[in-house]
Amino acid sequence: MNVVEKQVHALVCAEAMAAAYAHGPIHSPHEGWAILKEEVDEADFEMTVVRENIEELWARVKRNSDKNSNLIRDTKEHAIALACEAIQCAAVCRRIASMEKEAI
Repeated sequence: MNVVEKQVHALVCAEAMAAAYAHGPIHSPHEGWAILKEEVDEADFEMTVVRENIEELWARVKRNSDKNSNLIRDTKEHAIALACEAIQCAAVCRRIASMEKEAI
């Protein structure tokens, strides 16, 4: 297990507990699926922006552009948002498993 993985597991647990406190339990598989789908869609959006930024960065590199700091900063922020969305996806999975009385 790498250094970050243990921290991510702790973040998933914290996110699941915070979401359960704020929104209550997940009541059905349908509700769980809908919540998970929303989080996956949000993660997909962030990944799309990161991919588009990487393509733009490569185009700039090929042109020998040195005006990349804003694009790099934007990519970093979207990558962080992607990580947060991935943690939320895992937290929803944890909440669904809790609803189903399974430990994961």
